[in-house]
Amino acid sequence: MEISKVDFSNKEAKSVNKINLKIDDKSKYRVVYNNPFVIDNRVYFYLEIQDKLENSYYLAYYDMENNKFDYIDNKINLELPLELYQQNVEGEKLNLLSNTDNKNKMDLSLYTIDLTIGKVITNNEQYSIKKLNKNMVINTFRVIDNKIYILSKAYDSDNMHLRDYTGNVIVLDKTSKSTLYIGEYRQGDELTFDSYILRNDEL
Repeated sequence: MEISKVDFSNKEAKSVNKINLKIDDKSKYRVVYNNPFVIDNRVYFYLEIQDKLENSYYLAYYDMENNKFDYIDNKINLELPLELYQQNVEGEKLNLLSNTDNKNKMDLSLYTIDLTIGKVITNNEQYSIKKLNKNMVINTFRVIDNKIYILSKAYDSDNMHLRDYTGNVIVLDKTSKSTLYIGEYRQGDELTFDSYILRNDEL
């Protein structure tokens, strides 16, 4: 692993730390180039075992303040490959959400990793939501105050470029696993915009 910093004033780049991050003596690992994120001066990224057909990962990080690499000594075992999960970070918790079509509904799977203790605290928790049209895509999600907020697009046509669609908000209750709210906030004929879930204090 290597971290480099670019000094734009002096127009130079240099390595600030380089290390062989050794997790065990039996396996070789590689970086998964999927959604690195930064919390409290730590740059987090995923590692996976090379040449293994399993959905197991480690979270590693570069500590910018102390200029060192380390990893969380708890394996994350997922039901699906990591690239099939969307990612959301709330405070010190990392949430991973996957979705699978199931006729007229969409099945969801949620994992939550507490980064302060380095453990999976929600393990493959299952939810189900009604599909709002023939095709449905989840754009983004957040887990706030024991609720899962989802923005999705639903459309009927199989044409990937021009189609009538709706942008929808879905709210799930984590405790009861029930749908609290489904609402439509936009209609259109092209998927050309991004939407975000923000709390009032983040606006």
